[in-house]
Amino acid sequence: MGVGCLTMLGLLAARADPLVPALIAGLSLTGFGIGLVVTAITSALLGSVPQAQSGIAAGTFTASRQTGSVLGVALFGTLLASLHPSTGLEITVAICAGIVAAVAALSHAAQ
Repeated sequence: MGVGCLTMLGLLAARADPLVPALIAGLSLTGFGIGLVVTAITSALLGSVPQAQSGIAAGTFTASRQTGSVLGVALFGTLLASLHPSTGLEITVAICAGIVAAVAALSHAAQ
């Protein structure tokens, strides 16, 4: 995820032309990273609760993930719409890269 965010940030800062293929590359890397993360988190979650409560845990996790996705799109969409599109996109991607780095650091520290 972080590599995808940094790829998009670098290409936006360099004013890559054309921009769409650059964004497709960054978004593809980010999507691949999200797929890896969700699988690992789901496995860790379901492994940490008793089997009788696995349905409740999975449902809570899915609801939380969906709520976070909706809020993220709404907040970043508002930020993007309130600024010039290229500036808003750079700020949005920089915030995402920072969040990914913070979560990675916290995850590493928790081990």
